[in-house]
Amino acid sequence: MVRGGAAQFLGLEHLAIDSSDNLYTVTAPYAKPSSLRRISSTGVVTTLIKDFGDKFGAGIVLDPLHNIYINYTGAYCGHFCVLPWGVMKIDSSGVMTFPFSYMKYLAADRMGNSYVADGTVIKKFSPDGSVIVLAGTSGVKGFADGPGNMASFYKISKGALDAFGNLYVVDGGENIIRKISASGVVTTLAGGVVVGSVVDGFGTSAGFKFIKGIAVDASGNIYVTDIDTIRKITPAGLVTTIVGKLGTDLNILGSLPGGLSDPRGLAIDSYGVIFVCSGGVILKIQL
Repeated sequence: MVRGGAAQFLGLEHLAIDSSDNLYTVTAPYAKPSSLRRISSTGVVTTLIKDFGDKFGAGIVLDPLHNIYINYTGAYCGHFCVLPWGVMKIDSSGVMTFPFSYMKYLAADRMGNSYVADGTVIKKFSPDGSVIVLAGTSGVKGFADGPGNMASFYKISKGALDAFGNLYVVDGGENIIRKISASGVVTTLAGGVVVGSVVDGFGTSAGFKFIKGIAVDASGNIYVTDIDTIRKITPAGLVTTIVGKLGTDLNILGSLPGGLSDPRGLAIDSYGVIFVCSGGVILKIQL
């Protein structure tokens, strides 16, 4: 165990937080060995799993029972990740299982339901073992809004839940935020289908370039990392840039907007404080 600035990270990219405000990070696919580490609320860093062997972390989610779900890929070969891929689960006793093959774990709610992307559909797995397709149509790519299987997704990559049961996912070319209500109604909350624009604004008039992390606060505001910035999306769809500046690519501490260096995973604690992986360190941001 080490504390604060004495700790070193390799491939710091994915971040999650538990109900006691402990952070968890899993090594990115391009770094080896791939490991799981915990950072306590007082800054003590502990390695929970030193090496996943032939599996590499591609995302991390915690459920209310402190089970850890890690999206993994197979071997990393320079520019791409090869098969197999899926989800590994590590329970509170440290037992590892592999509940979902060729799927991405998006989020878990307070009732213990799991939300998983299976190709172009989002499935909801209940603790009793039942499974429903919440939204999307298998094998159909698109950006159609609507209820259930009337909606379509292009490429679901990440997700986060709010306190009201709404699921927010990153879709398209990492540049669109879609909202799925608890009843499965899909709407495009923010971002357009044109890749590469970084524009503040409302709804689909706003633009994102490449979203690498997503989190939701207690009030339902969504925060995403986008190139050298953190963007805030209100529940109504208003997008503003709150941290960092395009082209900075440097961690600048102090008063906001400050600066970020290729920010990736982020998490929000019970006090509304943002933690973000940026330039090989975890930064703490108080708005």
